[in-house]
Amino acid sequence: ETQRLLSEPGWHEVEKQFDVLTASTDGWLHHSLFGKCIGMSKESEAFAGVLFDSLARRRDIHGDSINKAQLKDFWDQISDQISQTYSSRLKNMQL
Repeated sequence: ETQRLLSEPGWHEVEKQFDVLTASTDGWLHHSLFGKCIGMSKESEAFAGVLFDSLARRRDIHGDSINKAQLKDFWDQISDQISQTYSSRLKNMQL
């Protein structure tokens, strides 16, 4: 169950979207495209911006763009949080 949850979209899809979105920027994803890259809806753009800023600040990243390695690090953090939240909710349901 958790694996299915984490693969929608999974890293492979996010990576493909990154490659499309950064084709003309020499491999740098602009802050404004972060939500689109990770599969968030247009309505979630503001939240995606806050999420980007928070993840960048934790990693002492300055500027408005990230590379693929940084995006992978962001994605791993997001996926880990989803997994922990899902596991916690599942445990509470079983109690």
